[in-house]
Amino acid sequence: STELKDAMAKGIKLIDARDKVEFAAGFIPSSYNIQGNNAFATWAGWFIKYDEPFMLLADESQLNDLTRKLMRIGLDNVYGYVPSTSVWIDTGQSR
Repeated sequence: STELKDAMAKGIKLIDARDKVEFAAGFIPSSYNIQGNNAFATWAGWFIKYDEPFMLLADESQLNDLTRKLMRIGLDNVYGYVPSTSVWIDTGQSR
């Protein structure tokens, strides 16, 4: 979507929480793959500053859990959610 492209152009990080195999099959350029497992918040804490807005790409069923894990370590500045890579591909962008 245009909003996603604009946000990324402003330097807002996109954290792709999908499994690494899914990520490897197709991802949005410049996104970071941090698998949504038990180490998710730990790794996210290395990549994101506390005052920095960021976006999450994850299956809708995972969003509450991942958001809660991030909030526990003080990362609550979620700029937005992306349900899948299709929002990028639908804008005519390549993988």
